[in-house]
Amino acid sequence: MIVGFLNYFLWHDQFLKLDLKYNIIFVVLPMILGVIVFYFINRIFIKYITDTKSSGLVDTFLSNGILILSALFFAYFSVVTVVNVVFKIAMNHSTTNKPLITKTYTVESTFKNNRNRGIHLFSYIYYLDESNQLETFNVDEDDVETSNETRKITFTCQEGFWGYYKILDYKLE
Repeated sequence: MIVGFLNYFLWHDQFLKLDLKYNIIFVVLPMILGVIVFYFINRIFIKYITDTKSSGLVDTFLSNGILILSALFFAYFSVVTVVNVVFKIAMNHSTTNKPLITKTYTVESTFKNNRNRGIHLFSYIYYLDESNQLETFNVDEDDVETSNETRKITFTCQEGFWGYYKILDYKLE
């Protein structure tokens, strides 16, 4: 779990054109695999829970709900994190020695995350991509102010595999 947090906060690469194929291969399938691994690791405990006589409907829902949530947390923070790290390493390898490409998009709005409590590392830029789909780009907390004015964002990126682009730098105009 700690590796998952460190991966997200310390190695927060961003990419353009991530689509359904990315979500299926690098999120959904690893989640399913992680739940299966969780089941095989804990099958004796799961059998014990299912064989134990329930003291009521609430007890059944709570025990099964906590078991399902535990499986999902395990799957996400173990298998999905490992697959995400492999994806980032593969993108770094595939973008080496590739030319820099600039892409410019229209910014719909920006949002400064200025809550006073907790850890808030990112503010957001909402922009329209080539197919007029609203996309989100995370920036450092103090890089933008909340605004609805129309501007442009220019990404400096390199093309990786499957038509995905690794963002190296950006400029908000």
